[in-house]
Amino acid sequence: MKSSVMGFLTRKKDLERIRIENERLQRDIAERTRRDEERIRAAAIREAEQSRRHAKELADIRNRENARIVKDREVQLLEDQVIQNAKDKRKAQLKKMKESSPETLRDLRELIRNRYQMDVEIWGLRRARKPDRPKVLEKMVIADAIMEEILTTISTWENQQDGNWNDEEWDRVQEIKERLQKDGKRVWEGNPPWADAGNAGKGRVGAGRAGRW
Repeated sequence: MKSSVMGFLTRKKDLERIRIENERLQRDIAERTRRDEERIRAAAIREAEQSRRHAKELADIRNRENARIVKDREVQLLEDQVIQNAKDKRKAQLKKMKESSPETLRDLRELIRNRYQMDVEIWGLRRARKPDRPKVLEKMVIADAIMEEILTTISTWENQQDGNWNDEEWDRVQEIKERLQKDGKRVWEGNPPWADAGNAGKGRVGAGRAGRW
């Protein structure tokens, strides 16, 4: 009887130990499962955040590229407009140059007078000191631009076929063209008056220094 009781108690203790061990194992499994789930959840959050940042970076790149394209297009349109305006202005100038009228002849004579006066003024500054030469160079640029306009104007007056010139006007045009196309019209660019200032006094401006008119 006593041995039966002892055996029962021993089995009861074994069963209790087994139960406690099973509970511990279940807690360990549950804890490992919880940690795994947290790692998976954290990894998913990190991946989602990385995807969000990547999507934002791509969107920013697209926005910057679109803005650049729009800006480039605006600049191109502005440049095209400026070029077209310049072409239209030049076309109108050429049209006016080709038109024969007392006004166009007066304009040409006025240009010639302005160029001659500037030649005289520039040649008079041939001994300018170096600090004063930039002002002379500016006058030289203006003078050359006037000469270019004069030559462009007369180059468009090629013939009398359009019927705009009467005989007297055409004779004056030919006289002006002949005088302007003679050698001796000085181009000031790269040829400043102080380059040959040592020859000053050997001839008047209109006789070779600034150009013959």
